[in-house]
Order: sequence, then structure tokens, then C-alpha cells
Amino acid sequence: MQREVLTLPGPIVALSGHKTKIMITVHSGMPIPGNQNISFAVFDIGTDQDHQVPNFQPLALAPKAFLAWQGFTDEGTPCLMDSAGYIRIWNKSYGSCWIQVCDSKSEAKGKSDHFFMVGANVQEFQARCILVKGSRFPATVPKPVITILNLKLPLCGVENEKFKNEQVMFNFYSFHDSFVH
Repeated sequence: MQREVLTLPGPIVALSGHKTKIMITVHSGMPIPGNQNISFAVFDIGTDQDHQVPNFQPLALAPKAFLAWQGFTDEGTPCLMDSAGYIRIWNKSYGSCWIQVCDSKSEAKGKSDHFFMVGANVQEFQARCILVKGSRFPATVPKPVITILNLKLPLCGVENEKFKNEQVMFNFYSFHDSFVH
């Protein structure tokens, strides 16, 4: 059922949905040469009659990268992957910002290997991807194999037990209940 007609601040790049939420990304103006100038907003189109129209905010992309995938985690938190291979999750808890949780290029074996993202889960802190060799998009035949990439917050320190405990603590306070009502 139609609810409203809105004018967006630029041409649509992508749309994705989760339950009553829609994430919209748009081109928001002339970029610096070689880069993208993309903004996003998450609309909640639930049954509440009193919903606010969100402001569009800049999308975090690596320099000279483009948006390769956008969507929501299984729990409903906005998530994206850029063409440089960085996976980021929206964190509403800490001032509404994108937090880089994976560099998939560092997980790839060869220079022409890419991960095609298909989903993420905050509870398990993992991303589901398809390893693609020599292309950006997976073949559909034979059926592609899903690869699990473990996500990790970009914390400073040596990887020891204290570091692992900090990962768990920051993960819990950063992403749990950030978009889940």
C-alpha cells in the first residue's frame, strides 16, 4: 500500500529492505574525481502513523571504490561492502557511524580473487560471501559455495586473550540492539 511520495536528493544507486526498513542510497552530488559521493538513509515504513523522514548521511567508501553490496544483517542492521573489499556495519550506538569490520582482500589468496557478499550476521559476527576468481560476480552454474568470513573490529593491540575479550565486549555494545527494537 502506498504511504507517501518523497523526492530523493539524487539518483538512486541501490535499495534494500529488512522487515519494515528500507535502506536507500543515492548519488548526492559531484564527487572528487575517481571517487563516489553517495549518501544513504534508512526509512522505517512500519504501521506507525508517526514516522520521521530520516536525513541522508554520507556513505563510507574506500578511496576510489564504489558500492559493491548493501543490505541488512540478519538482525536488521545496515551493512555494506565496497569494491575495495571493506565490509562496514552501521553503528547507531556510537554517534551513528560506519565501522569497518572486515578487509576481505586480505582474506583472498590471489590478486584477481574477490568476495561477493550475500549476507552478514551480527550475533555470530560473520559475513557470508562467495569467493570469485578472476571476476567480480559469481557464476550461477555450478551452484556457488558460500564462504564464511569472520568479522573483527579494528582495535589496537596484540592478538591475545585480552584482545579477544575486547572484541567480544565492543561487538556486544556496538551492534546489539543498535537497530533491533
